[in-house]
Amino acid sequence: MLRYLLILFLLCFSLTLKAQNNAVNFDINDYKHTINFIDHKIVFQVKPNKEPKSTDPIRKYHWYSNNRIQITQGGFSGKLLNGNYNDFYLSNNLKEKGVFKAGLKDGEWHIWAIDGVLMEKVNYKEGILHGQFFKYDQLGNLLQEGNYKAGKINGIYKTYHGPDSVVISKYKEGLIENPSQSWIKQVFAKKHN
Repeated sequence: MLRYLLILFLLCFSLTLKAQNNAVNFDINDYKHTINFIDHKIVFQVKPNKEPKSTDPIRKYHWYSNNRIQITQGGFSGKLLNGNYNDFYLSNNLKEKGVFKAGLKDGEWHIWAIDGVLMEKVNYKEGILHGQFFKYDQLGNLLQEGNYKAGKINGIYKTYHGPDSVVISKYKEGLIENPSQSWIKQVFAKKHN
């Protein structure tokens, strides 16, 4: 009888034990994808993210489907790019680098020439150009610098012509301001005491 009680106890005890956790820790969607082209390759992520409930008709969404990256204004029909994005030349030099959030470019993005010279550095906020930008020539010399605000050039914009010549313009919401007009506005502006 003691033997049967022991077997029954061990049987009940063994049913409550779990040898392995059944939870899946690896998400098939959370890995890097690579697409190879004739002259370059792209390595990117499509980490799971809550898809936006609605899309903005102005923004361009980058998404992945059928081994292709698609860009669609105002919508998508695949997995949104979400995470690091690296585009490489065949020489393994970087061509373009940045981060996507929910299919939209976000933060600082860099573009290089095939020989590794930085050509452009721009900033995005939710898919729209926003923040400082710099453009360089084939030798890496600064050609242009300025700021974007909500996709439009805003503030001081500098264009460099050689090492000792620069043209400075002022923009407001994408439109160039006339220097004499801004001087006149300053003279006749109401003074608040």
